[in-house]
Amino acid sequence: MNERDAGARPEGSYLAPRESAPDTRYEKVGGWLLLFCVALTIINPLGTTANLFYGYTKTSPLFGHIPGLKKTIITDTILSVALMCFSVYAGVRLWKITAGAVEVAKRYLMVYLGYNIFTLALPFIYGIPERFADPIFKQLSKAFPFAAAYFTIWYLYLTYSKRVKGTYKIA
Repeated sequence: MNERDAGARPEGSYLAPRESAPDTRYEKVGGWLLLFCVALTIINPLGTTANLFYGYTKTSPLFGHIPGLKKTIITDTILSVALMCFSVYAGVRLWKITAGAVEVAKRYLMVYLGYNIFTLALPFIYGIPERFADPIFKQLSKAFPFAAAYFTIWYLYLTYSKRVKGTYKIA
C-alpha cells in the first residue's frame, strides 16, 4: 500500500481543504414559496373579487336604509382593491426573485394584518347604528383569527425558511 492509498499527503505538497458544493436545492421558487406566490398573485385576488362582488350584491339594497353602510362598503372596496394590487405586486416580485422581494412581501403581510384590524372598526367609524354594526363586527371577528394565522405563518416562513434564504441570497 502506498502513501496515496493510505490517504497521506506527499511531502511538500499542499492540498486545500475540500469545500462542499453549494446546496442548490433552495435556489428557486418552489415548494411552500411557490404556494405563497400563487396565493399572492392568483388566489388572493380571486377571493377578494368574489368577496367584493358578494358583499356589494348583499348590502347595496340596504344603502338607503342603514346610515353609513354605503360609505363603509365604498371604503372597504377601495382598501380591498389596493390590498389586492399590493398582493399581486409582492407575489410577482417574489416569483421573479427580485432584490428586496422578501421585504416587500413582509410589508404586504403587515398591511394585510393592519387592514383586517381596521375593518373591525369600520362599521363604527361611519356611524352604522349599533344594531347593525354589532352583527357586522361579529362576522368580521370570525374571520380575524384566520387573518392573524395567515400573517403569522407566512411572516415566520419568510423569516426562517431555508428556501427563502437560498433563493433570495439572505444571510
